[in-house]
Amino acid sequence: MSLILVIIFMNAVATAQEKSVVPDKKTQKATTKEIEKNAKTDAKKWKKDGYTNPIGTPTLEMQFKKSWTYQSEYLESGHPKYIIGAAQVTGETATAAKMQAIQAAKLNIAEQISSEVALLVNSIISNQQINQEEAASVTKTMTDSKSLVAQTLGRTITLVEATKTVGKNISYNIVMAYDYVTAKDVAKDILRKQLEQDSKLMKETIDKVTNF
Repeated sequence: MSLILVIIFMNAVATAQEKSVVPDKKTQKATTKEIEKNAKTDAKKWKKDGYTNPIGTPTLEMQFKKSWTYQSEYLESGHPKYIIGAAQVTGETATAAKMQAIQAAKLNIAEQISSEVALLVNSIISNQQINQEEAASVTKTMTDSKSLVAQTLGRTITLVEATKTVGKNISYNIVMAYDYVTAKDVAKDILRKQLEQDSKLMKETIDKVTNF
């Protein structure tokens, strides 16, 4: 089924802040209030753009409340607990558009985690004084492995999904989440396997660049 439009965009996430292990009640109430406010704002915007929730799914406001709840969760390191990926696809049927949107959102997530892994690996390369030839081999492998990361991602969490009619076609808009730690482990395992298969790097070097 041919698609006439694919737009991938990243959902903005809140700036990481230091949080106590057990937040006090005032903090919890403030966070809940902010989540509800953001959910109402986003739902209103999507409705204005002509989007409605598919049959059998929660209202857009409820979906965005779930989305902002996930985006408000952080690891002890201050890094967001979930990677948020999104996609908007227009196709001849809702089913075709939805399938393509899910794949596009997964690729969006894979690109984000691959970019973060690249930063971690480049830092290791610099600190471990790995020579330029080996560094180039690692960089090429990381670039080539992005699609594999997207294919290997396990269960994603759908946060928001909505549709609207565009002429004779259907626009499907979706926002998804994936656990950051799990995604990083997936990317690391794929990078290691690809380095072992496609490069002539010594095991010691591979151990170094995948030690993150």
